[in-house]
Amino acid sequence: MGALEDAREAAAQPVGARRGQLTNVSGVARLLSIDAGTARATVSFRGSQGFELPYLGADTDYTGITTVLVLCNPMAGGRAEFVLGPIGVVDEDTAGPAPVVPTGTVTEKATILPTWSGTWRVIRSAWDRWNIDRYGGRSDLYQGDDYGSGTLIGLATYGDQIKNLGATAITAAVVSARRNGSGGSTAQLVLQGAPHASQPAGAPSPTGTTAAASAAVAIDQWCQVTLPSDVRENLRTGAAKALAAVGGTYSGWGGTATAGSMVISLTLTRPA
Repeated sequence: MGALEDAREAAAQPVGARRGQLTNVSGVARLLSIDAGTARATVSFRGSQGFELPYLGADTDYTGITTVLVLCNPMAGGRAEFVLGPIGVVDEDTAGPAPVVPTGTVTEKATILPTWSGTWRVIRSAWDRWNIDRYGGRSDLYQGDDYGSGTLIGLATYGDQIKNLGATAITAAVVSARRNGSGGSTAQLVLQGAPHASQPAGAPSPTGTTAAASAAVAIDQWCQVTLPSDVRENLRTGAAKALAAVGGTYSGWGGTATAGSMVISLTLTRPA
């Protein structure tokens, strides 16, 4: 039996348990596009709108492929979660009807609050070892190096809140932050995207373009940081689920204990 026949048989099995065993752990989906740079495939499963999944095999040739075998999660209603490999031939019974193309999009606003925030102290290789009983407390974000602190990296996490909006694009993202009482007369917040949905066990891993506040601000003042396009896109797809404070000028910034601080204001588009 070939791969296509195996996939058809697997896709035909009902979701759920049979004789104490989980079934329907694979199925056939339509392949809409491949992004080799991010190793993610856009697929339609059971007639759904297109959505992204990671795929197996960076060297696999998907040229001309229209259907793929996907790994499904029987504990989540048979949801497709991973592309296992190419099949090649469209089969309406297994791949389902072609997705309905939206006739338009709508523009919306969204406000995203941090779910957790804190500071990594590099010389201690630990979280929450700096000024935890001062200013905004443990949840404040610090950046830079002064007063014997060693390098500090603040982090605010947002979980899947942004990815779950289902946006086709995020056209603007502005972060508001309030400076706490620590540091020099003025300081400028610098942010970078990071993949952490919640507090990581070890050091944060910020990546991508950095974005600085429009101006340095004094103690107890507010600033705004406009996020660049690559950070917005990573937040949209879920590649980034956090923002890290990575500036070189020592300063502290309010986190979850400071109302309105590290809050992201989004402008997004989604299917109508």
